[in-house]
Amino acid sequence: QTLGSSALSLASLRATWPAEWRSQWGEQALLEGQHEADQWAEEVREAMRHTWRGYKERAWGRDAVSPDSGHGSDWCHMAVTMIDGLSTLHLMGLHKEFNEACDWIEKQSMPTP
Repeated sequence: QTLGSSALSLASLRATWPAEWRSQWGEQALLEGQHEADQWAEEVREAMRHTWRGYKERAWGRDAVSPDSGHGSDWCHMAVTMIDGLSTLHLMGLHKEFNEACDWIEKQSMPTP
């Protein structure tokens, strides 16, 4: 479950706040802070979407994409960037992108130990 007003019920969100926070700042300030944090989190998710679209358009399935040229490159031909990004996509709640990558990986014949 991801923190944020859109992801947790108010009761669940309250349960994440230590008692010291509630007594020091109060519930209203914590709710306002969470609202602000939710907006920042969405900006970070949008930055990841932008980055992922660039990888998908320019280097899908390649090990890396060069940030200056946008060209893909390989050193072990195992979609290293894609595999490395899976946990980030999942934690950020970008399940569409995560599932697209998983589907692609499942269709490849990757080396086994």
